[in-house]
Amino acid sequence: MPAYPGDFPDPAMIVADGQYLACATGNPVSLQVMTSADLKSWTGLTDPLANLPTWASFGQTWAPDVMQVSQELVMYYTVHDTALNETRP
Repeated sequence: MPAYPGDFPDPAMIVADGQYLACATGNPVSLQVMTSADLKSWTGLTDPLANLPTWASFGQTWAPDVMQVSQELVMYYTVHDTALNETRP
């Protein structure tokens, strides 16, 4: 049985403040983030990009990754730029 039975493609994970933070491509949301203390029970499935910038195409964000830089968590992802009709990392 999987730890999370839902759709969670392109996953990335980091440990921060004693919690596992997993992020993934979303469907139908932009991206997905959830946390776990034990890698068995996952909670807080949210969309960290619920409000995309106006230049970004909804439904065309994927492959997130999270890094800790100093005391901050920084998320990188790929998104399609509507105005330029190109993909940006």
